[in-house]
Parts: sequence; C-alpha cells; structure tokens
Amino acid sequence: MFYGIGMLIGALLLGKSSDIIGRKISMLICLVTILVFGFGSAFAPSMSVMAGLQLLLGVGYGGNIVISTTYLCEFLPKNVRGMALTIVAFFFGIGGMTCVALGMHLIPILGWRKMLMLTITPIFPAIVLLLISPESPRYYLHTHQTDKVVEVLNNISKVNGVPLPDDLKPTRKNMRIQPIVQTKKAGEDVLKNLCDTHGVEYVIAVPHNIVGPRQKYDDPFRNVMSIMLNRMLQGKQPIIYGDGLQKRCFSYIDDCLYCLNALAFQDNVKGEVVNIGPDEEPVTINELAEACANETGVNLDPIHHKDRPKEVKLATCSSDKARKLLGYKTSTNMRQAVKKTADYIRTRGTKKFQYHLPLEILNEHTPKTWKDKLI
Repeated sequence: MFYGIGMLIGALLLGKSSDIIGRKISMLICLVTILVFGFGSAFAPSMSVMAGLQLLLGVGYGGNIVISTTYLCEFLPKNVRGMALTIVAFFFGIGGMTCVALGMHLIPILGWRKMLMLTITPIFPAIVLLLISPESPRYYLHTHQTDKVVEVLNNISKVNGVPLPDDLKPTRKNMRIQPIVQTKKAGEDVLKNLCDTHGVEYVIAVPHNIVGPRQKYDDPFRNVMSIMLNRMLQGKQPIIYGDGLQKRCFSYIDDCLYCLNALAFQDNVKGEVVNIGPDEEPVTINELAEACANETGVNLDPIHHKDRPKEVKLATCSSDKARKLLGYKTSTNMRQAVKKTADYIRTRGTKKFQYHLPLEILNEHTPKTWKDKLI
C-alpha cells in the first residue's frame, strides 16, 4: 500500500519537475531515489521503517515511469509511439513476472533481504546509460535552448548514420529569428517603450494562427485553414507550398478569447508578453489538408507549388505562461476546429477569393499563386 501511495506522489510531483529542470536530471533523481531506498529497504529493522522506505521507493518509481515514458515519446515520430509504449508495457509485465519467478526460487536460498538487493542492482547500468544519453530536444525547444536542439539532433544523426534532410536539418542559420518574428518583436518593443515612458499599463498577447468560424475565408493571402476549406467545399484541391511539412499551432478562436478576456482584467499580467496557442503538438500543413479532406469528403490530391521564400518551417510557441497565469488549456483541437469552420462556411456559402489588395512587390520570388490569382 505504501509503495503504491509513493508511486502516485512521485508521478504527480516529479513528472512536473521534468518540465523545469529537464528529463535527464529528473530521471536521474528518480533512479538514485530507487537505488538508495531500495537498498535501504533490504536493511529495514522493523515494519514501520520498511513502510516508510517503501513509500519513498514508490516515489522514485512513480516519477520515473512518467518521465521515462515522456522521454521516449519525444524521440519517436507520433505514428509509432503507441506501438513503442505497448512494447515497453509488455516487457514491464515480463520483468515483473520474472522477478516473481526468481523470488520463488531464490528467496528460500538467499533470503528476502539479498533478493531485494538483487532486484535493485539493474539500477546501476540504468544510471550509466542515462548519463551517456542525450537530453530531450523537445525539452530544449520548449526552454528556447535552440543551440542545444541543434547539437542533440546532429549527434543523433551521426550515431545512427542517417543524415538529416537538408530542409529539416537544424542549423544556426535556419533556426535564427525569422524576419516576420523580428518585425513583431520590434512592434512589441515600441509598445513597451511608449507605455513605460508615459506610465501606461500594458499586456501583450501573442496568439498563434487563429482559426474558427467568422474568419474571413475569401482572403487568398492568409488563413490557410479557411482557404483550404473554401476551395475544398467547392470541389477543388488544396494548394500546398513545398512538401507540406511546415508546422503550425492552430489556435481556436474561443480559446484565444478566453485568454484575451483574462488578460484585460487580471492584475498579475501587467507588463507580460503571453503566447496563446496549442503547443502540445504542432500540425503539419499536410495533416491539416488531410483533416480538411476528411471533413469535406474530397479525395485528397493536393496541388503543390514551390516553397514560398523565407517561409517559417516550424512556427510553434510555448504557452506555459498562459497556462500558469491564465489557466489556459486547449479546448478545441485542430480537427474539431476544421469541422466548426467548415460548418460555418457551409452555412454562409462558399465564396470566390477576393484579390482586392494589389501586390506591392512583383518579382521572381512572388508566389505564382498570388501573381496569377490561382487560389
């Protein structure tokens, strides 16, 4: 019983710590906890001491199960994560049954104390393997340590002997701040300076790729979800630039409005810059097109055009501050947003795209879809 209570405590407390101090350090703490209190249990002088040691042992095990599972998933593509976790759970059960079988034969010979020490011994090689393993690149990404993301992915590529594709290869050049980000950051800085100079309270909200009903869906230049749905509800194929592996966080309008309302009235957000967006799993443009096809019943066969110049390949965010200060959570995922947006367009009727704004720059870099009004 005490062991189970400890596992619950460890899963709740140590699991969260991995978002703060990293997956490796958190797992190392768990393994050392298992090692210390596992061996300590073998020398327990009484049942009350044993109960306390088992409680602490459970804390280590509970935390390690949560963190190691997260760690494993962050190195795997999402299409194989389910199978990988199934295999892990299978061998976890096999290991438990093996320990029971060994215990039945060895406890009469060695005694329960030595048997307990024997079951803890594999923690030693586990610690060694952890020390030589890389930190999760997703943890580095969420903590904005882009140089370390580059280092980890390049090292993994070298060890496996499989080079990263050039368009996905993380380098300092393609992970630098993009021009669109620089302009937005400049706008934030101007606002901060003006407000600080004149003593005006402010808060800056940064929503990412807002989608949902009432969005202008006849605009050919922006709002990719609405563009795709407007075309596909007319029986046309979606247009995709490049390979469609660009990733975005699509924020449903109601989730954004919840945060904006809180930002307007809460005192604890003064002077803050708050990202709003579903950072749990960025979505590729290909996945968005597939979701739109499933909703509209179109047999998906996208029209591909060459990459747009300087297009951001990974546009994600960290919404940790929004969760902490505003209680933000994603209530509507991408596929639900697609359905609600499609229902809105169906109600209003599809529209012809309006090229009412003249292009300010026309040259060889201007997308052909814009110049020739192909959308």
